[in-house]
Amino acid sequence: MADNEKFELVGRRKRGKRALDVLRDNNTSRNISEYDVDNLSRKLKEAKDELNDSKYKISLFQSLKECTQLLNVDRINEIVCYGLGNFFNLKQSRYQLALLLIVRDYFSAQVFVYDPLFCAEEIRYLESIDCQVLQKNEEGKRKVEATTLVYLPHCPKQLTNNYLYANWGPGIKNSILLTNSFTEILDSHTARALDNSAGYIARINPFVKEIQLENSFRYNNVFNDSALHIFIKDNLDRVPIGFWLDREEPVYNKDDIEFITNALNQSLML
Repeated sequence: MADNEKFELVGRRKRGKRALDVLRDNNTSRNISEYDVDNLSRKLKEAKDELNDSKYKISLFQSLKECTQLLNVDRINEIVCYGLGNFFNLKQSRYQLALLLIVRDYFSAQVFVYDPLFCAEEIRYLESIDCQVLQKNEEGKRKVEATTLVYLPHCPKQLTNNYLYANWGPGIKNSILLTNSFTEILDSHTARALDNSAGYIARINPFVKEIQLENSFRYNNVFNDSALHIFIKDNLDRVPIGFWLDREEPVYNKDDIEFITNALNQSLML
């Protein structure tokens, strides 16, 4: 792991190209030394300590408390996280992982994580800190039953859209989404673009309670544009008759997909 690691600013198209390059690289063997693992553990602890002392953490936990109160639940049972990235060498990813662990420890929640960019060493490290690494690229289509925090740090809107599709129905009340702000997504895309790549986000938005999170962390590109989204009973009681029945699996234009599909994932592993 290089000591000259840095924060990385990547646009959507460049992010997609970089993701493919990293995925190809991760399919070759890499030798992460014991020093690198120890160094990561030290840096991860430093990130957790910094977050624990931050205004951002206080604000997030106040908002999570508001979420559980509005949903009338005692705790968060599970956390599902997609898209952490390569935390061995990216600071953004390491801070996002640090936050995940802080929330997990507070709620004593079970954690499920997946990113096709994880290298074998990152998978082993996650397993060593009691995070369950999913074996399949679910493309966000994971149905949940218990109260679940869905953590998608800076993930493409299609992953959020896929998650909503998988949980489309009254049971969506079990989800607390920590993702890019729905409001920002809707305001920054045309109706046609939303219909093509974020139809479920657009349809559920009138019935979502979005809680904005102030971007107060000292590195402003780690948690920016994030918000909590919940589905409270009063709002869900207002959905039109037949609303949940209109549920077709999303199909995206191949040139517009910003995430690594399971099919592409499998083809690159052959």
